[in-house]
Amino acid sequence: MIVSSNNVRLEEVSGPLSISSNSGNIEVVYDGISSEAITVFSTSSGDVDITLAESSNVDFNISQTSGEVFTDLDIDFTTVKPDENKDVKLRNNQANLTYANQLARVVSMHASAISMARMNNGGTRIDINTIAGDVYLRKK
Repeated sequence: MIVSSNNVRLEEVSGPLSISSNSGNIEVVYDGISSEAITVFSTSSGDVDITLAESSNVDFNISQTSGEVFTDLDIDFTTVKPDENKDVKLRNNQANLTYANQLARVVSMHASAISMARMNNGGTRIDINTIAGDVYLRKK
């Protein structure tokens, strides 16, 4: 699905998706993740907001030019900043996190950083690409 200047909201999703928005937010509420196919969410100017069950087995690949990642899920993050060539390992239960709508800010992205995040044992791959937007990973 390609959208030019509108927000996208989908509920009760269980299968793979490919959504691209030029200028708008993408919000998806999963009913369950039952596919091993890759899902891709991409926006050049907007946020990506994903809600899924805590028991989901997911591998996230998050690429942002600028923006932050917020979550209330138990996820392991590894962030790679190509210009610094080093990894930073983060967990959402670290001390000294800031909060937005009760979600912990776990990653602050700048300079084309890439975050890989594993939820539970990993499995279904979800790629998230934003140029100027935040990413919200919420528990259902």
